[in-house]
Amino acid sequence: MSTNDEKEELESAEESFADLFEKSFSAQTRLEPGQKIDAKIMKISGDWIFLDTGRKGEGVLEKKELLNADGEVTVKEGETITTWFLGMVNNELRFTTKLGSGAAGKSQLEDAWRNGIPVDGHVEKEVKGGFEVKISGSTRAFCPYSQIAMRRLDNAADVIGKHLSFRITEYGENGRNLVLSHRAILEEEAAKQKEAQKEILKEGMTVRGTITSIRDFGAFVSIGSIEGLLPISELGWTRVKDVSEVLSVGQNVEVVVKQIDWEHDRISFSLKDTLADPWDNVAANYPEGSFHGGQVAAWLSLARSLHLLPASTG
Repeated sequence: MSTNDEKEELESAEESFADLFEKSFSAQTRLEPGQKIDAKIMKISGDWIFLDTGRKGEGVLEKKELLNADGEVTVKEGETITTWFLGMVNNELRFTTKLGSGAAGKSQLEDAWRNGIPVDGHVEKEVKGGFEVKISGSTRAFCPYSQIAMRRLDNAADVIGKHLSFRITEYGENGRNLVLSHRAILEEEAAKQKEAQKEILKEGMTVRGTITSIRDFGAFVSIGSIEGLLPISELGWTRVKDVSEVLSVGQNVEVVVKQIDWEHDRISFSLKDTLADPWDNVAANYPEGSFHGGQVAAWLSLARSLHLLPASTG
């Protein structure tokens, strides 16, 4: 084979590779409405957030989607967020973190259902079996009791009037029959936080948490989205008969991580381990030979030990 033939074959191979690469790149950058994308925030300016999607052309997202109740932006430049592609608008790649409360067509709601895009909803009132929720301005949907929170609500009125994010779990009768779940959003957020906590939460650590509920056997403590049990035996160095005499729902506490079982999602805490051990000061407070007043707490056991009562006494 001549040198010219070899050169032409090499150029042809390079062109074929270039064509394949271009086709592969084009396929990679082609986005479909509803497609989920993790994008990096490049710039926050005016009413828009500009995104790097890892593809040709930058994306845009309305800043109002990521404002808190005080009108403050909840993200920062350089942060990576989860978005959904809406489509091309004025030659821009338009993204969303959720469908807002403005007017949205049935096609958008169907896309949200098919692709798992969150929707904003206003909990209007309690109805049989759950709650009536208004989404997309005037569309009414239903959220069952079991899907409004991670755990059963003690008071349904706590969520009425609130704006929450939902997943559309059922889309029937051409959009006239919509079933929603706020719990699905909470579970996703909890799963993300759980993975992050796995990297930093260790047994023996002291953490701050909030009492979420009280039971006869102890109390549940929330640290972020993770909840664990504070057993009644770990409330203090003295015996506690009634948990509610020591703790209250909503109370902030400092506890020690006693045990972690990620496989079964079980975490136990100790309040006792944050307190001074009274036995450490026994020698100093009660020196040998000193006299102190006291109260007999278990007279029956004491009497038996002193042989004042027969062992068979009930």
